[in-house]
Amino acid sequence: MLFFVEFLIVETGQVSGRRNTNFAVELLSLETFLGVGSMENLSKLDFGYFIGQVVTSINTEENQPLGIILEKGWLMVECPWRIRKGKDIILGETDCVSEPEKFSHKNLKKLLISKKILNISFFEQLILIIEFEDNLTFELFHASSYFEGWSFQGDNGFDVYTLPGGKVCY
Repeated sequence: MLFFVEFLIVETGQVSGRRNTNFAVELLSLETFLGVGSMENLSKLDFGYFIGQVVTSINTEENQPLGIILEKGWLMVECPWRIRKGKDIILGETDCVSEPEKFSHKNLKKLLISKKILNISFFEQLILIIEFEDNLTFELFHASSYFEGWSFQGDNGFDVYTLPGGKVCY
């Protein structure tokens, strides 16, 4: 199930000259967040072509967009992303940007290389979710009014991408 943050209560203090922030967070299901009774895949797009495909390569070059190569397609990512194992976030785009010495696309490659896609869900204007074997979930969030977010293409002519502002084109 997807979770979104409804609100944050912040308490701050000083620790060794640095700001210390503690958060209390209430998590809501996507259904509650959107105010709907039952959340369905909002997209009319059929991602079935990619189900069962395996990740064959991931771009690990520094300062380059994240590229995930599949057996018969690819995904180019230029927006926030995260990967979860079960409910735990184990790596995110923020990690790679904020601590590049510790986290990079190489970490993602170790997690996803040779993994098979089990399911893809797309909630237009919200999130693209790719579920892999080993209980791994890759989530993309378009977060820019100025830049494209991601592009997903298949060797069969399938082509879907997000424009600045999050508009989906296919």
